Amino acid sequence: MLQEELDFRFQQQQTSEQQSTSGGTPPPKVPSPAPSPNGDSKPVPAPLPSSQAQSEAESTSTQEQRQQQPAEEKPQQESSVAQQAYQKALKQIRQEQKMVQGRQGMQDFVQAHPEHELAVNAQYWIGETYYAQQRYESAILQFQDIIQQYGDDPKVAAAMYKQALSFYALGDVENARLILQKLSKRFPMAPETEKAQQKLNAWKSE
Repeated sequence: MLQEELDFRFQQQQTSEQQSTSGGTPPPKVPSPAPSPNGDSKPVPAPLPSSQAQSEAESTSTQEQRQQQPAEEKPQQESSVAQQAYQKALKQIRQEQKMVQGRQGMQDFVQAHPEHELAVNAQYWIGETYYAQQRYESAILQFQDIIQQYGDDPKVAAAMYKQALSFYALGDVENARLILQKLSKRFPMAPETEKAQQKLNAWKSE
């Protein structure tokens, strides 16, 4: 059952990558403005007096500045809210050992901020909560999502290492060993690679 789910997720990832590389539909053409019935061009308005033109320009500039200020502040406010939500969930997991609440907090964070720079970390900690609860199959699937979605992100190395340990906990030493070997080749300079080599050496007799 676990292998079928892993195969299904891998096929989904391949389909998504193929669709992203295919050409999209061309943008719609914007029609040219129709000429006036008489064929004449529109009259050009007379220039405003210099004092009036300057006053209107200053008014327009002030309005633009007022419109720009909320747009600049909004991303900062959203980032602050996202950081607080992430830190709260992380504290529940690492310090308070509240795995269910922390996992829910991280899931809510990813759903609300899928493009946030901490989204991959949140995904990883979801997997860690499953591992801590000895829900190894759920952990394996969660770590697999990270491996497929985030390419060469450093957190992928951590996900591969914990996925290998999850397989090992289920008694699947062969898959655990294979994943650690892939980890060593893919991320030779990652801190997890040194730990992977230690595990491989320890598992030689198994």
